[in-house]
Amino acid sequence: MILRIGILEDFGVAERSVFEENMEQASLVDDVGLSRTRELTWTTELLRLLRDALVRSIESWESFDDGELQYFHDEEQQTLRKSWDMYLAEIEKDMSELRSLRRILQQKIETFDNMKDGVRELRISDSGLCD
Repeated sequence: MILRIGILEDFGVAERSVFEENMEQASLVDDVGLSRTRELTWTTELLRLLRDALVRSIESWESFDDGELQYFHDEEQQTLRKSWDMYLAEIEKDMSELRSLRRILQQKIETFDNMKDGVRELRISDSGLCD
């Protein structure tokens, strides 16, 4: 439990600092080497990798919960049942937290995509390719 909380706190702190730093520097001006576009592309790809890992974890649990979890319910073992129910409640709480993180990552991906598109559009209009 402590390890899980530490990991999520580390994730949250890293996520906030990277995101806030990029938002504070949310300049739509890019240089000739397109470094801003590359930075936003890299950030977006990293967020997508994290989101995809969360999606796979969530889907794996949901598949297990729907199909295999039934085999662990033993009505004859009431002493174990209370402990088992507590463990399952903790897992469901953790899965809910993962779903929330997935939604946050999706929102940030969309934000960075929009920023990247804004940089690209500004670059095109500055180069005189647009009317």
